[in-house]
Amino acid sequence: MAEKILLIEGEGELRKRYREMLKSSGYNVIAADSGKHALQKFKEEDVDVIVADIVLPDGRGFDYLKKMLASRRDVKVVIHTDHIDYKSDFNSWLADAFLAKSADLAQLDLAIKKVLQPN
Repeated sequence: MAEKILLIEGEGELRKRYREMLKSSGYNVIAADSGKHALQKFKEEDVDVIVADIVLPDGRGFDYLKKMLASRRDVKVVIHTDHIDYKSDFNSWLADAFLAKSADLAQLDLAIKKVLQPN
């Protein structure tokens, strides 16, 4: 059974591109365009990984991640953002991986594979 990923990305074209890449890598992808939408999807779906941007149309990604992880800490988190300066924010410790957005989507795929590997 394919792992289920909750993709949280406010920018439509990027969300579409990431979703297509992740699906082609064999993942089941649920996409959300905002933190509020992501919270709703998180409650409805049993996801394995959250791939989230930090800056969302309706707030900070960290705030939404905290709410999600409060109910399920076993979910893996990959922060995928243009805002690398947030890496020094202690909230980035919520993530199992933190990477900069890049045209090279192989980096995102690799980060997801790494967080899904059993310890």
